[in-house]
Amino acid sequence: MLDSSHSAHMYGLATHKQFDPSVYLEKRFFGEVFLHFTKRKTRPNVKAEVQEYRRVIRKHLDAYKEAAGITEFDIANPNQTAQFEAARIYTAYMNNTQTKFGWYLRRAVNALLKTRERKRDLEEAMKGRTTDEIKKRMKTEFGNLGWN
Repeated sequence: MLDSSHSAHMYGLATHKQFDPSVYLEKRFFGEVFLHFTKRKTRPNVKAEVQEYRRVIRKHLDAYKEAAGITEFDIANPNQTAQFEAARIYTAYMNNTQTKFGWYLRRAVNALLKTRERKRDLEEAMKGRTTDEIKKRMKTEFGNLGWN
């Protein structure tokens, strides 16, 4: 499966000025996406929110199915299954986002503090000293920052 940033760029969502990802990062949206992969009849009388979800999904569905190699399938109780899958997808997405956010934040802090350059300069200044002395000094200078 394609990662979300690749998918967003591939289908033009990331560059679309009126596309707000926070509107679509909801279980209901993921459920609608799942339902579009099933062979089921849709009801025309749905809320405006669902109509908007379906409009966005339909616009990109064929390209996504082709890229991901997905074909429609028949399933019993598609709405119930969609709710379960939507919860699973949403949870995985949020966990992944939260996990990676800390990593990206650390990278940004390290870049702002120029820890790599400062670490290199300190190692250069301490040439001839033991590895333990250098590590101890690094810990004193940087704490838990900048070990990459």
